[in-house]
Amino acid sequence: FINDEEKTSGTKDITLFGSYREKTRNGSLGESIINSSYGVRYDSKKKFENQLSHNSITYGNYVAKSKKHDSLINKNRLNVFLKRNFNYPIWEPKVNDHIDSSYLYSPSVIKRGLFFDLETTFELYRYNDNFKQDMFLVKFGPRFVYGDFKKKFLDYTEMTIYPRFKFNRGESPFIFDQIVDNKAIEIAAKQQILGPLTLKISSEINIEEDFKDDRLLNPTVNLALNRRAYQFELFYNL
Repeated sequence: FINDEEKTSGTKDITLFGSYREKTRNGSLGESIINSSYGVRYDSKKKFENQLSHNSITYGNYVAKSKKHDSLINKNRLNVFLKRNFNYPIWEPKVNDHIDSSYLYSPSVIKRGLFFDLETTFELYRYNDNFKQDMFLVKFGPRFVYGDFKKKFLDYTEMTIYPRFKFNRGESPFIFDQIVDNKAIEIAAKQQILGPLTLKISSEINIEEDFKDDRLLNPTVNLALNRRAYQFELFYNL
């Protein structure tokens, strides 16, 4: 839906999902496989002028590796997800809000400038054997965007640095969704290389005082082909 008077837009969706041998990464716990899953998810997304909201409820059945022993377990799980994104412009040059034929690589007008971003997330997990965990996440920091993404060469740069903090209680019976890495810094840089091609490098740095493993988490390289009507992406976890 679109409300021109309040400058808002949004979507509501119901999704039936199923997967087999799905590979996931969970921070410092590393890579794991969800052997099978199926269920239903309801999503409600709403966009304001400087704010995004995403609420969802998911109920499904999961067969995956136990956190306590090296074997598969079968559990039902309810997940309630509430997320808010806010962005506050610190420096934002004026741009023409109307998109035209010169935008070959982007479906929307690029908002250039320096912004302060804030994200809050609340998640509730309930399992069918009295396991439960709750999590509140907050992350914030600067985002710098330069360029219009119109020219053929080096006309788009985006860099972000977000300290992130999680506050959680309870535990999961699974390893793939156990909440970990409560203190970290997320770093990302995205650059147009040539024409529609962009390269993005991102990672997280664990800053917990008692963390003894490699503090660099989930380093990822992403190569994307961007067009106004579609986008293809390839990514590799280092």
